[in-house]
Amino acid sequence: MFILDKVARSVLLTLLNRRCIGGKHTSEDAVIKQKTKWLNKSEFKEFEFEYTQLIRNEILIRLKKRTGKSADWHISINPRKLGEVGILLELADKTVNEGATTGDEK
Repeated sequence: MFILDKVARSVLLTLLNRRCIGGKHTSEDAVIKQKTKWLNKSEFKEFEFEYTQLIRNEILIRLKKRTGKSADWHISINPRKLGEVGILLELADKTVNEGATTGDEK
């Protein structure tokens, strides 16, 4: 198990909010470009590594789907791994909350 960065967490949350689980899928380009257009090269490489880990661990399903005259990659969350997705998101939330400054408390 690994800890997600903010962008990978954001991609998983986007797929969950769109309810792209199992048979329902969305274009990989649309989601990835939307979430990574502000990243520099080193941050994008780090995200790319975590993204491939999500695919290799079968948390995300990546399939080639026919769209019009061409075929594009589409992604969705593996329904058998929803429990792991919840755990990954909880761990990512904890690390984000620990890293946030709370300010001066009296």
